[in-house]
Amino acid sequence: MIEKVMAKLEKSAVFKKFKQDKDFYLTHIFTMIEEKKEQIWQIGFYNKKKDKMIVFEVDGKITQGKEEEVFKKEKFVKKLELKEIIPYEKALEIADDLQKTEYPAEMVNRRIVILQNLDETVWNITLISMQFNIVNIKIKASDGTILKHHRESLLRFGKETL
Repeated sequence: MIEKVMAKLEKSAVFKKFKQDKDFYLTHIFTMIEEKKEQIWQIGFYNKKKDKMIVFEVDGKITQGKEEEVFKKEKFVKKLELKEIIPYEKALEIADDLQKTEYPAEMVNRRIVILQNLDETVWNITLISMQFNIVNIKIKASDGTILKHHRESLLRFGKETL
């Protein structure tokens, strides 16, 4: 799936024009899944000199977002390499299997999927349940090893902001 999304992006005229600026590099690939259907794919590119991000949306057509500020913990956003990663579908299968064994009471209705570099390339998958919980799973993208996982209540987030 990632290969198809990236190929569609790379063939587009808007992306070919964008790639003329060599200072941007790939940082993340994102989608949300609702009722087993992927929503728009978002592919992010970062410019270290400008400290700005541009996100492309890949759906029926390709659209380029504006340069925007970056929310980050580190000084800069790490480059994402797409070589030697397990397929998107396999990462989802691993996450679903973990949820069924470790968090069987959670009835998942949404999945947020991000492929990114967090010191190593990971599938960062967040499952959102009907019980108002999230289960976050980080999977090593090179071999499918589950690096960590945890569950939190979505209601907890509201209390912190009050």
